[in-house]
Amino acid sequence: MLLTSEAKTLYESRTGSQYVVNIKKDVQPIPKRFYCHWQLPGDEFQFDKKGKEIIDDKEHGTCCFNHRVGMPTRKWESDLLPNAEIIPVELTKFNFRVMKNYFLHRKLSRNKCRGSGDSEILTIRYMIFKYGILDTERNRKCIILPGTSSKLSLEFSTRIKAICDKIPQIYRRMPTSDKPSEFIFKVGGRIVLTTATPDASRGFENVGDEILEEVAHWELIDDMPVYYATEGVYEKTRCHIIHATTPRGRRGFYWDLVWSPDATSEDYYKHLTNWREIIGLPVRTVEELWSLGNITDEMVEGLRKKCLYDYEHDESYKDWYNHYFLDNGEVIPIKELMDITTPILDINGIVNDSKTDRGYYDQELDNQFISGENRAIGQFREEDVPTPDLAKILRDFKKEALE
Repeated sequence: MLLTSEAKTLYESRTGSQYVVNIKKDVQPIPKRFYCHWQLPGDEFQFDKKGKEIIDDKEHGTCCFNHRVGMPTRKWESDLLPNAEIIPVELTKFNFRVMKNYFLHRKLSRNKCRGSGDSEILTIRYMIFKYGILDTERNRKCIILPGTSSKLSLEFSTRIKAICDKIPQIYRRMPTSDKPSEFIFKVGGRIVLTTATPDASRGFENVGDEILEEVAHWELIDDMPVYYATEGVYEKTRCHIIHATTPRGRRGFYWDLVWSPDATSEDYYKHLTNWREIIGLPVRTVEELWSLGNITDEMVEGLRKKCLYDYEHDESYKDWYNHYFLDNGEVIPIKELMDITTPILDINGIVNDSKTDRGYYDQELDNQFISGENRAIGQFREEDVPTPDLAKILRDFKKEALE
């Protein structure tokens, strides 16, 4: 098993079928602050020997959890930025709004853009921090349901393990698998990955967070039993329950019970974002970017100045912006939205994706299945996001088998 150099300060002893990790006294404590430029509930300020607050200590990682384990990297490469995917990215005010809504709302439904970084920041990093370091709710569990995709489960498992292995002193038991389904921490917390089935969801006690990832993409003929099972866990434990997904047409409980204009449930706070907010560039349409060719940082600054000018002098643009960029009913200040120096998404990648004719997904079609009252742009086009009729597929399969 390969670990970081910090793991050399540890030694392992065999107990049953698991490794129990023991810590030598010279291991540096892990900061109990998620990100040094924020203050979240449960965070502790970090101070040096002279009593001065430590902020942004990238070299030693004594300021916060994220600088200790390494910042996330850009999502896509571009022609202008070779090896861009290895460039560390500081967290942004968009990421902070995601975290703020997590603390404000016990039941949160997120309709997000592909590559937004939500899963990396909230589902993976913050849950490691909460259950592996803070353990603010003693001995509770975080249950992650990556749905019906074994590939997605593997991605979550390996990513959580990759971060934990950088600070292995947080383990109570060292995972013996390269893709574990459970992480057990010294402070008492646990992270468990399980499948999207009613029995799997219903069987857990003492749950602090239940996160349903890519719920709109679950390949289930009927996902209501899973919904009722997770709601039962919420009623029993009063845990956080989160839906986090990119859209996939008008299907399942995610649409019927939460996002549809006819949905009767008001339990969930609905947080809608797309690429404009993530890259900090509130242009009305992606067509405005097509004619620019490869977009440079200088072009982005020019476009942002134009957006700010239009906001101050063009009432139609201001009305569009004020209707589209909201957070908890309040307009996000345009200067705050554009205050992103190095977006995790590559703008040129977004523009190129929007030109493709992909029936199953398109960046510009993000959130389009949401009705106009929920700030969608343009019209929903049923043919662009086809919803498979799984019941019909199953009937046809059985019919062919009988023949």
